[in-house]
Amino acid sequence: MSFWFPFRLYKAIKATVPHVDPYSEIGRKRTPDERETEYMRLLDRDNSPFAFLYSGACSWSYGLRSLLLLIASQDFRRSWAAYKSIYIWGKLSTLLIVAVLDPDNCAFRNTPRNTVNVVRQAVMVAAMILFFLLQCFLAPFNDPVSNASEWISRLNYVTTSAVGLLVALNVPGSNILNGPVMMAYV
Repeated sequence: MSFWFPFRLYKAIKATVPHVDPYSEIGRKRTPDERETEYMRLLDRDNSPFAFLYSGACSWSYGLRSLLLLIASQDFRRSWAAYKSIYIWGKLSTLLIVAVLDPDNCAFRNTPRNTVNVVRQAVMVAAMILFFLLQCFLAPFNDPVSNASEWISRLNYVTTSAVGLLVALNVPGSNILNGPVMMAYV
């Protein structure tokens, strides 16, 4: 069930997100900026029960929606309405990396523990860098502050996995990295 959840959530969001017609009411083709503006206008009027998944506002805050949007807009860009399902897929992939690339896994029982730990952390660093770069260049939020906050969060994932790789490589000072430094990130 958990493997299909991000995919089903993605499909549910794509089915309920407001559709923006590429042409205006007078038949003129909309520019990308005009399509984004129309999408934001449609989001303000959206009464779908799944609106909290792609609009960013909590379901209890519809009365305070305009105030919340002024304080911290979490609305996703039109092409990134299903960002939450992609985010869940990223977290699920992290769990899969940790669960599959485990020295106690029956597939790696005959492989040295340290080798499996180093490979796991290297794969984790590569995955976190990929998610970080996607966040940097694709910027799913309309609000630059939300994009910056998400950027910092992804950077924290990269540094945490890099510290884990340094501990797995047993670099000098790894006792400090595995103790106070890792606890500071956790």
